[in-house]
Amino acid sequence: MLDFSADLATFSPHLPMLDRIDAAAAAGFKAVEASDPYGVPADDMARRLKDRDMRFIMLALPITDATSDTDSMVAFRHGLDRAIDYAASIGCRYLTCPAAMTEINLGDAAQRDHLVAALRHAAARLMARSIRLFLEPLPAGSHGPHDLSGTLTLLNEVGSRNLSMNCGFGYGRAWEVPLARALERHLPRIGHIKIADGAASPGADGHVLEPERLLAALDRLGYCGWISCGGARDWLTPFLESQPPVLTWHGEPSGRPAQTQATA
Repeated sequence: MLDFSADLATFSPHLPMLDRIDAAAAAGFKAVEASDPYGVPADDMARRLKDRDMRFIMLALPITDATSDTDSMVAFRHGLDRAIDYAASIGCRYLTCPAAMTEINLGDAAQRDHLVAALRHAAARLMARSIRLFLEPLPAGSHGPHDLSGTLTLLNEVGSRNLSMNCGFGYGRAWEVPLARALERHLPRIGHIKIADGAASPGADGHVLEPERLLAALDRLGYCGWISCGGARDWLTPFLESQPPVLTWHGEPSGRPAQTQATA
């Protein structure tokens, strides 16, 4: 079953954030997420979510530097406390660590040690509050999949079962083979996925990897996390209406309707 959430950063961006929740509910979503909701008082956010019978899936840690001195670690822990308090107030069970906080030289032992210590601390604190932590991998390029090697190195060094990846994927032609390989190999380490359409330009032969094919790969592999989508997408409507099409991958029928109810 594939579950979808509306990314409030790009969903109806002309509206105030609370009104975007209304727009997402009207579009058929049952859940929303936002990297930086902190400008909205948590009580107001919780009230609007309850009024619209919506869930808030994920928010981001405030961006700080967790790779240098003691003052930086204090700032990181202060941001973590702020995120935990906000998440607890609105019933959010996932936090993501922005890529800007993990973009370091892994060959710098001091930076790496500081970051690993910060992530271990965060993962342990969050586990105690039943909140899961994700890392956002850095993109390898504007039209290619993420370079997961550095992120996997961090996951292995931190060694927490409460830590996994939050990956964004586009659906242009260049993604098809790398995407299939990345999902086959790393799906157990991926806890959250965002589908973006910025790379959906046709190749030289006019072919575009349709988002349904990306969803087919996730369905075939048994992905059970959330899928974040920004804005209203025509291809997403059947899933939100609980009438998903039969999904195929590499043009081969799956032989069964996909288990894809939109409990976004």
